[in-house]
Amino acid sequence: MSRFRTFLALSPAERRAFFAAWRWTCAARIRLRVSGLGPTLRAWRRPAKAPSSWPAAARWIRTAARYCPGGSTCLVRSVALYGLLRRAGVPAELRIGVGMVRPRLEAHAWVEVAGQPVNDAGNVAARYTPFGGSLLSTPAQS
Repeated sequence: MSRFRTFLALSPAERRAFFAAWRWTCAARIRLRVSGLGPTLRAWRRPAKAPSSWPAAARWIRTAARYCPGGSTCLVRSVALYGLLRRAGVPAELRIGVGMVRPRLEAHAWVEVAGQPVNDAGNVAARYTPFGGSLLSTPAQS
């Protein structure tokens, strides 16, 4: 009941932001399973415009992911945030990297805007080595 009261305490704008984040997170989970990473990112890619307000988007995705049926992974959350930001015109880049975490090799996904992680710690690139460049980043303007 406490979560419901917390939800009711949100402003109408915050409720809309939560539901938008929840829809993007659930859609990312489904699209990744059905279509795979490449087709999902291509479908959600839009030309980048001037950055808009994006820090809150990462927080809403993280919150909404807890309520997505079937759960979510860092890839699902990052793809959802990538799609949400790109749709808003933010020049987001999806990064996927690998690193040694304890005794095993692990993969991790995060989103960067202007070279800074949006949904992870600032040192994420030091912990995980990103694959060459970004996936579907903004192409160079000529």
